[in-house]
Amino acid sequence: MNDEEAPEESVVELLDELLMMEMLRGQRDLEPEEARRWVELQRILTRELCESPITVDERRQYLRVATPMLVWVVSPGASFQATVLDLGAGGMGLSAGVLPFPGEEVILEWARSTSVPSDQFSLDLPARVMWMRKATHELGPGFGVAFQPRLREHDHRISELLLTLLRYERNARSGSG
Repeated sequence: MNDEEAPEESVVELLDELLMMEMLRGQRDLEPEEARRWVELQRILTRELCESPITVDERRQYLRVATPMLVWVVSPGASFQATVLDLGAGGMGLSAGVLPFPGEEVILEWARSTSVPSDQFSLDLPARVMWMRKATHELGPGFGVAFQPRLREHDHRISELLLTLLRYERNARSGSG
């Protein structure tokens, strides 16, 4: 049915536009109108790519993409591997048996795709733990971090990771997977 195909095409077009804006962000700061469009694209795609009818957290400024990735976390008390639940330009949700405390500073050393293990990204990215979910929670133990980029290189690493994930999503949506 044509009506069902149209949203998929528009999602691919929106992903293409966001990819272009992410590449531009890697080269220079966005103009105010571009920055507004960047946020708008992320909100639209958050709604379109959400698989379940859960409500979108409108407080979030950035698109969060569910992605099969692992990340190595270094906290003041431990170093451990965590599973990425979702990832966006502002941070990520993680599932792990080790739980740093909210407010704690951590370093995200690397991220690796579970579906394409050769896709490993060196991050060396500071982040702050924003929330924690105990093992007794119905969704299991986890925590969320907000990226704390201190160098322009940190922003480039985040953009590179997001661009790769957006390309995966775009290819999956357009059938050129």
